[in-house]
Amino acid sequence: VIEHAKRDDRCKVIVWTGAGRAFCAGGNFADPSSSVPSEVYEGYVNAGIAVALPDISLAGTTRAMIKFPKISIAAVNGVTVGGGVNLAFIWQDFCYVSDAVTFRYPFGELGLTPELGSSVLLPKIIGLQRAKELMQLGTEFTAQRACELGLCNQVLPSAEVVPKALEIAKKLAAMPQFALRESKRLVNKELAESIDRITEDELEVIKKAIVSPETQQAMAALMRKSAKSANSKL
Repeated sequence: VIEHAKRDDRCKVIVWTGAGRAFCAGGNFADPSSSVPSEVYEGYVNAGIAVALPDISLAGTTRAMIKFPKISIAAVNGVTVGGGVNLAFIWQDFCYVSDAVTFRYPFGELGLTPELGSSVLLPKIIGLQRAKELMQLGTEFTAQRACELGLCNQVLPSAEVVPKALEIAKKLAAMPQFALRESKRLVNKELAESIDRITEDELEVIKKAIVSPETQQAMAALMRKSAKSANSKL
């Protein structure tokens, strides 16, 4: 999707939102496979656009989003956990959030490490101490708190989030595109030049973390809890 939007001249701005009650409920570590056909994914890896599976830290996608030349906007409409928090805040140029949404990084209790570029970008946005508090303690925070920390542009009633994001997208799409994209490139230049190294480090570390006995135990407990919750709804 990112590569298509990058190449399609009809697409000037992209808006991301959740299809259901969640914006993004985080990574599926039980199944790190891709829905992209294997031969297509292999072509992307060979072209240097994707990272070979299992890319459990989404290193390839993070690089693509940070280097994406067009404006990207998140319309956060529901549940946002773990990597979903990074998808909402870390990858975007603009972010509009429902006032009913809360955010949480459960990395500490699961024995996981930062991914999606958050090891560098989150501290850069909100400061080292606050970033450690959110990622290592797993403190839940509200949409309003996210706005106070500078992670999003505006908090709105749920029904207004997507319309607001589309309003901003249309406004940006009507502007001179060369200057808009060059402005983004200049602002993101330092990050774009370092994101490959950042994401490579994140991927290597999380691969080690996920096979450690403590993390395996924590993840198994989470899966048992998720299975029990799913069965209770049947």
